[in-house]
Amino acid sequence: MPKRQSKPHAKRQNPAEAVIDIFGGQAALARALGLHRSTVCRWTMPVSKRGTGGRIPGAAKDRIMELACKRGLTDITYDVLYKGRVKSQ
Repeated sequence: MPKRQSKPHAKRQNPAEAVIDIFGGQAALARALGLHRSTVCRWTMPVSKRGTGGRIPGAAKDRIMELACKRGLTDITYDVLYKGRVKSQ
């Protein structure tokens, strides 16, 4: 019997995961924003563990958009900042 071709799975990323991924990791985003890495890490944690549940704090959103424009990161849009994105694997 022939093997089934697996289709690439799409993963839904919340806003924090998407922005961290586009910037190249938590440390890179934290450095760019002038924040401690643990602050950015907390954005990915569930609210039950004192995180933001994937939400990016409002104070950081404008700064992220500024940095994205300066660095030419066109994947970061207001939709990504508020809704996240679907990333193919």
